[in-house]
Amino acid sequence: SHENLNTIRYDLQRIFDKIASTRRKDTYSFYEFWRGFALKLITSQSLPLKLFGWETVTDLIEASADMRPPPKAFIVSDAGCTFVNGIYGYTGALTDDGFAKTGSEVRYELHIHPSVSGSETGSKKLTLFRCTMRSSH
Repeated sequence: SHENLNTIRYDLQRIFDKIASTRRKDTYSFYEFWRGFALKLITSQSLPLKLFGWETVTDLIEASADMRPPPKAFIVSDAGCTFVNGIYGYTGALTDDGFAKTGSEVRYELHIHPSVSGSETGSKKLTLFRCTMRSSH
């Protein structure tokens, strides 16, 4: 029944959520299983199963987008102030295997040498981070 299929889909998403943040190798194995499951549904002769398969593909794409790591760096050029130009490297929290920790702040930094910043006290640091804009409307 459609209700049973939705329960399976919900359970798959919960299993993925549990292993995705803790065990990367298991996550890759789960992706393989999930893709195979979706393919089996899509190639079924049953229209309800085919449609359910496409919903499963949508879930898989959304989960993949959530797991996509942030860029390692941004290159800033032609800024209004030349000292702002440069490569801003990722400085957010990392897991033991080098991936960005989920739920941590995504941040990029550029360290400016004292000769460029004009500072006698040492280098300066510029930081790029996400800012949520809020409207008063």
